[in-house]
Amino acid sequence: MKPLAKFLAIAFALVIFSSCDKRDDPKPKSTSKLVGKWTVASSQTLLSVNGKSYKEFLMEQGLSEEDADIFTEIVEGMLTLTGFYAAVEFKDDYTWTGDSEFSSTQTAGGWELSSDEKTLTMTDKDQPGVTQTATITKLTDTDFWFELAPEDLDVQGAPPGAQYTAVVKLTRTK
Repeated sequence: MKPLAKFLAIAFALVIFSSCDKRDDPKPKSTSKLVGKWTVASSQTLLSVNGKSYKEFLMEQGLSEEDADIFTEIVEGMLTLTGFYAAVEFKDDYTWTGDSEFSSTQTAGGWELSSDEKTLTMTDKDQPGVTQTATITKLTDTDFWFELAPEDLDVQGAPPGAQYTAVVKLTRTK
């Protein structure tokens, strides 16, 4: 082989091998307790206004503690979804699928867990670039509790600075 041809062959081989990216390598499979199928067991909606609980906000507005407790329970209860079916399966390849009675099609996407297993970030294949972050408050072999990041409460009559946080409990189904 001529020296120039040999050089080009080696250069071509180097380009080919150096173009292989470690990101092309598959992620190792997850061994997290999160892997498996989970069904919603309960949910609760918590309200806050400008960083204070809804009860504290109402008491600042002049309600007694007793009335603030009652009103908070009523309003949060009205905003909390109950008695519904929803399930999600977290797979060891960092993908998930889910279904619920609110959707006629199954949803899917990817998931990532922080190294301390306290923060779950999910993506939805139908909404590229959109992520949902949850704080895991309990994760055992049978129970999975998480809180979704607070979101602005966008309903007519809500006070400025009002937010809601969804607290969800799931139980393992398989």
